[in-house]
Order: sequence, then structure tokens, then C-alpha cells
Amino acid sequence: MKPSVPKKRKRKDMKSITILLAIVTAALWLVLLLIKHIVTGVDFSSLLDDILANILGILPPIILFNFLYEYLTREHVADEMTEQITQTLMSNPEAIDLFDENPKKAFVRTTIQTLVGQDECDMVYGVVEPYLEMQYNIRRFFRYNITLRDYENNPLFAPKRYLRVYEDVKYRKYYIGENALPRKFFVGFFSDNVRLDKELHEQTYLFRENLKVEPEVLDKLSAMAPQEQMQFLTQQMALSVYINDAKCVLESVEINRSGIHASFLSEHSETERVLNIEVTFNMPQLKGFSEFLVSITEPTYSPMIQFSYPEDTMNVTMFPFLNDGEECLVQNAMRNTGSCDIYLQDKWIYPMSGVVFIVEDKKCAPDANALPQAAGTD
Repeated sequence: MKPSVPKKRKRKDMKSITILLAIVTAALWLVLLLIKHIVTGVDFSSLLDDILANILGILPPIILFNFLYEYLTREHVADEMTEQITQTLMSNPEAIDLFDENPKKAFVRTTIQTLVGQDECDMVYGVVEPYLEMQYNIRRFFRYNITLRDYENNPLFAPKRYLRVYEDVKYRKYYIGENALPRKFFVGFFSDNVRLDKELHEQTYLFRENLKVEPEVLDKLSAMAPQEQMQFLTQQMALSVYINDAKCVLESVEINRSGIHASFLSEHSETERVLNIEVTFNMPQLKGFSEFLVSITEPTYSPMIQFSYPEDTMNVTMFPFLNDGEECLVQNAMRNTGSCDIYLQDKWIYPMSGVVFIVEDKKCAPDANALPQAAGTD
């Protein structure tokens, strides 16, 4: 869009046009007057009488229908023009797109103020502003499934101490901002809640999960050879990542007391702005009293979350903080035995939102010293 013309310049241009038009009109009138005098031979006194007679006939209509009518109807005309301009702008995105970013933001703020008032305007605009600044990417077709099962004949994770958590998360991600997913990315399973919270806010990982196991188990895993660690992730945890239906390559694994960190390489182009992403795995989880958190960190459309568990050995309590819809009511989400199902059809969920599932193993007394478990944190 061209830069706007300063108001002083606009007034100067209008004044120059008016003066020029007056000079041209006066000159033309004098030329016609001389032509009439020369051609018809009428003297100037007769011409003056004709001019005065014409003025007396023309002046009343001019005063009544030009000046007076315009004065009486100018407010109505201004209101009607304003309404027409507003309707054109509001119904035509192409017209609004002609403006610079700042006028468009001012238009949004003014519209919000007319709807909610001055006092609430700053609050509502503060919610909208990050989306105007394109600080968030968005997700569609979001599906998150968590299934709890028991271990069987696993020498590293005794069935009496651990349960097996199966997770499958898939969605289509639209990269609106400047950031995009690099071909090399990370998946992390954190035993340190502080670092997990840090990664959640900085979003340096494609997927982040909390891993609650005994420190001795992490020591055994970290003592494995690099090839054995990779086999543990690909075989026992069955960790797989797909980008646009193409399986990503596990490049390296690092295991220490802070958790498990995996590096992947994808074949997608870094210029792609829309990616279909899927992450599947299973992981160990200490039995007892645990909290699973499914958090939504980006605007997400029509999310579906399912949490399944063996109801004969576990009790589950659900605390949703998504929106006020009936789909999120606990009695509606927990209708099926052994399953919590949430599906917000045709609705947007904004960050930070999610669901907390509190799991209590019926055969294990709660460990008062155990740290809360946050799962499903992507």
C-alpha cells in the first residue's frame, strides 16, 4: 500500500484546485461575455441587465437546494457514507488487506471497544494480539490416545512396580509464524519436571513427555552401549515418528538421570508450512498414585482425547480445563467403563489448555513422597 498523504498536504492540494477552478470559470465567463458583445453588438448596459435578471432567477434555487439542503442533510449523508464504508470493509477482506498493519490493528481494537466497552477492551485485545502477531502455529485433526496396560515378563520393569503406558498423538500442524520444523528434531522423555516445564515453554522438542521411573533404572539404561539404547527405544518403547506419512530416522539416543533424549532426521522440506505429524510409543510408569497431563500448547481445532485404563485395577479421576462446553463435563466424558473420551467437535481450544487424569492403582498404596506425574505434555 502507498504511504498515506499528510493532512496539510491534502488541504493545500484542495485549496489549489479550488483557486484554479475559480480562475478558469472567471476567464471563461469573460471570454463568453466578449463574444456575445462582439457578435450581437449588444451594449454592456443591456448585458448587465441580462446578467442581473439571470442571477435573480438562479440565486433562490441555489440557496434553497444547494446550500440549505446540503446543510440540513450533511449529517445524514455523513452517517450513511460511514455505514456504507464500514459495510464494505467488513464484508470485503481484500479491501482491509489494502491497509498497513497498524491501521488494521487499530480497526480491530476499535471494533472490540464498541462491543465490550473501554474498560474491557485492553483485556480482550491482549488475548487477540498474539494471534495478530502470528506468535502461534495452529493444529487441526488433533487426536491423542493414552492406554494403560500391565507389563508382562519384563526383567527391567517388574509388573508389580510398573505399568505400561501406550501413547499415540497425531495432528496436522500449520506453521503460521516464521519458525518451521527443521529436518533434525528431538523427542524427549524427562524425569526432571523442571526441565520438562522449560522445554514446554521453549518448544525446542517436537514432543515432550514426563518419565517417572526409579533412578536405578535410568542408571542401567545409561550404562548400555549406544546401539543397545537405540534398540531399547525402537523395540521395547516402539518409538516412531512420522512426518507426512514418512517414517523418520532415529539418529542418536542419550540417556542419563534427566531422562531419555532422542534425535530424529526427517525427509520433509523445511520450507513446508503444513505437516502431518504422528508420534507413537509406549513407556514405563511407576505404579501408585500418578497424574497424567495432556496439555494443548497451540490453538487446536476439534481435538479428540481418549484415556483408556483397566477399570478392575485402577481408579481414574479426570479434571478438564478446556472450555465450558458440555463435551468437557466429567459425567459426559466418562460414560464408557474404563475410558475417558473428550471430543470437542468444530471448536477451537486455545493455549494453555488440557486435561489432567489422576490414576490410583487399587493394589498399590499411594506413595506420599512420589512426585506428581505429568504425561502427554505435547
